[in-house]
Amino acid sequence: MNSVLLDSHVLLWILFKPEKLKSSVLEIIETSNRCYVSTASLWELILKYKKGKLDFTPKDILSGYKDSGLTLLSIEERHLELLEDLGLPHKDPFDALLIAQATAESMPLLTADTLLIKSPYQTIDARM
Repeated sequence: MNSVLLDSHVLLWILFKPEKLKSSVLEIIETSNRCYVSTASLWELILKYKKGKLDFTPKDILSGYKDSGLTLLSIEERHLELLEDLGLPHKDPFDALLIAQATAESMPLLTADTLLIKSPYQTIDARM
């Protein structure tokens, strides 16, 4: 596989709960040329930590993604331009941005979000 973008919860599984990852998902991650983590995911996770909904500190998350060899995908204007035409089954702004980024970069989003998996966008089911 060429490249894959990780949904925020998949990033947490890789960093802190690898036992949640099935061998088929690990194989996808290991055989991808690049695994990307979006700036949006890092932002979302830091916001969740600040609200008390996440135990992992921003420092843990930031150092963890860097140490695991993941590539940061910054938010670009062309990603934002796609947001207007997205038709997602829910209103989560972080999911919308991740789908826009994955679409713009022609790569699938690795996610366990059933609504995203059932959407018309390119995803890979991380629950496999």
